[in-house]
Amino acid sequence: MNQPAPGWTCAICHCNEPEGRLASLPDCSHQFCENCIRLWAARKRTCPLCMAEFSFLLALRHDGELDVLELAQPTPEVEQDADLGSIDHMFLAEQVEHISSRLLMAKESLNLARGHGHQSEEDEKFVAISSASRRMEELSHYFSLITTGELTTSANYDTSDILRLLYRFQDLVQSVLFDDPNWKDHCEV
Repeated sequence: MNQPAPGWTCAICHCNEPEGRLASLPDCSHQFCENCIRLWAARKRTCPLCMAEFSFLLALRHDGELDVLELAQPTPEVEQDADLGSIDHMFLAEQVEHISSRLLMAKESLNLARGHGHQSEEDEKFVAISSASRRMEELSHYFSLITTGELTTSANYDTSDILRLLYRFQDLVQSVLFDDPNWKDHCEV
């Protein structure tokens, strides 16, 4: 399980090499990047491919032993008044970078489709993804200022707003890459 099968692609981020460890679902054995399936599991507890339910993940450690990865309860929506002050800014920064790379991949994919004559809806998707990418660049810059110490972590930022934005962009990327007809539901207002 530590090596993906030939031709493997993570159904969530569409990479061919796992980002971090390879994680698998216990019942269906579908494999994903560990970070991708953890982010997915924070919102949904069904396999992105076959909809099989799961409550934990399996991942192979470097020493060849199998890890059972417990998951926190899924949170479909971040509550407006949720106490998220304890979320580490480094976690948010990592998620910003991860989703930024997914947005870039979606943008490149749409650019290819636009180049092959698929114009109207692909153009709309490209504009939506480009707008989301610009917002993510701003967030990335903000978190790099915190990381380098140029901005203190006590600076005012609303963790719940950032999480909502990250989840919305994650959903936008997913819906665009999987040709979801309701992709516009995930665009910014």
